[in-house]
Amino acid sequence: MRLSFIATAAALAITGCASSTAVQGPNGTAYSVSCPPANIEMCYAEASKQCPSGYQILSAGDRGVGVMQRMGTSYVLARGRNQMLVECKAKP
Repeated sequence: MRLSFIATAAALAITGCASSTAVQGPNGTAYSVSCPPANIEMCYAEASKQCPSGYQILSAGDRGVGVMQRMGTSYVLARGRNQMLVECKAKP
């Protein structure tokens, strides 16, 4: 039972979708973009969706919080989602 819960939690940590939230940036509206830890490309795709004319990455990183759990003779590590703060470029 416990092993299946850990496996499910690990699978959920590496899957999912990207999301974005409009926030106040240094030059106006910026977007806080979040995506699964194993798929940073989803963050870039979400940023492109919000900023079709291009964007500048103001900050990027991951939420370093992780959980390590022993499973038999090995360990599983699930870590937090990737985060980016992007600002859209002006339309040409």
